[in-house]
Amino acid sequence: PDYSSGTPGVSFKGFYDGGNFKISNLRITGASSLQFVGLFGFVENATIQNVNCHSVSIDCGYASLGAIVGKMSGSTLNNSKASGLVKSTSLQIGGLIGWSDASTVSNCYSSANVDAGDMSVGGLVGAQGSNSKIQNSWSSGVVTGLKRVGGVLGYNSNGTVQNCYSSSSVSGENTIGGLIGYSSGTSSSILNCYAVGSVSAIQYGGGLIGIKASGGDPVSSYWNIESCGQSTSGGGAGKVTTEMLINSNYTGWDFTGVWDIQEGVTYPYLRIQ
Repeated sequence: PDYSSGTPGVSFKGFYDGGNFKISNLRITGASSLQFVGLFGFVENATIQNVNCHSVSIDCGYASLGAIVGKMSGSTLNNSKASGLVKSTSLQIGGLIGWSDASTVSNCYSSANVDAGDMSVGGLVGAQGSNSKIQNSWSSGVVTGLKRVGGVLGYNSNGTVQNCYSSSSVSGENTIGGLIGYSSGTSSSILNCYAVGSVSAIQYGGGLIGIKASGGDPVSSYWNIESCGQSTSGGGAGKVTTEMLINSNYTGWDFTGVWDIQEGVTYPYLRIQ
């Protein structure tokens, strides 16, 4: 079966270990009548790990598109990364995953530039739904979209984002955030995260979150007022650069097992790096 094109009724189920080998110059272009586009188009009840997609070039006009997975349902993506370009004129576009449903993304990274002409656009994941989680992951590529655009995640609906950060430059028209574009749902949670990349929006731009419609306030999560260029956010606390280089300013963070920092020199970074 063609797992890369999201053939209706066809999904990858099971276990795949990429062995950290480099998959270079993956190219997916042109129009398609199918949905869910990526190295794996549709992943269901599966575990994928240790995948390195290097210098991808994806340019398709359809929804739910990512370098590694188009749509992920009831699955896990672990210790994987991507670089290059992911581009679409549609929605649910992410550097790694387009749409994550009841799934977990952990220990992942994207430096891919993500460029979409619609909404739900993220440096790592375009959109995530209930019982989904992004943890111990980060992004650094340029992320551009129309609405609900975030450095790590475009649209969060009753999902969790924990121990993540973004240095991505994020821009769009409406609901743009350094970490998350739009977050809603009473079960949504943002824990121990930060954003330091520039944020540009015509309306509803936020240093950490563009708009938080519902759910709990972000816990111990921050954005850099100076580098993000935003004085407000849909949650979180704004700090200046010098404050963000000191670990005591990150309340409740685990600087023994999860995070590390060179005091006065670097922002916090994940130990898995």
